[in-house]
Amino acid sequence: MDPEPAPAQRPSSAGSLILLLGLLDFVVSSFLPFASIDTMTTREFSFFQMATSARDTGVATVGAYLYLFAGVGVLAALAVIAHRGGATWTVGALAGGTAVWSVTWVGILLGVLGLATPIRLAYWMLLVSIAVVVAGAILVWIADRRMRSRPFPA
Repeated sequence: MDPEPAPAQRPSSAGSLILLLGLLDFVVSSFLPFASIDTMTTREFSFFQMATSARDTGVATVGAYLYLFAGVGVLAALAVIAHRGGATWTVGALAGGTAVWSVTWVGILLGVLGLATPIRLAYWMLLVSIAVVVAGAILVWIADRRMRSRPFPA
């Protein structure tokens, strides 16, 4: 008689949930006042407005939405798959995707520092959300490594 199969195991879901909260914060922060421009009057604008304004074509507008939210969507999908105990490649894809997404966005945010001043709370919230996403991905990776290092029950 064959032994019973081991129950399905999955890493702790805390890291996935933290990562998803960081992504939610990133999306919300994109719509909050990001910076202001002082001309005759002070005008505040969000990062979303900065990325999507002055687009001449529909294709450029689609590009702006992809620029802002496609990476968030991919990471959210990977986090949900990891949370549900998905395929073995999921944790590696989540770690790699988070690294690429976070480094890119830190570079973008540092690059806009000279374009609009003074910066507002949303700028700092975007940076914090990136750090939260990275922390969540690290927690998923650690939980996955711990789960894989345990011997399977007999």
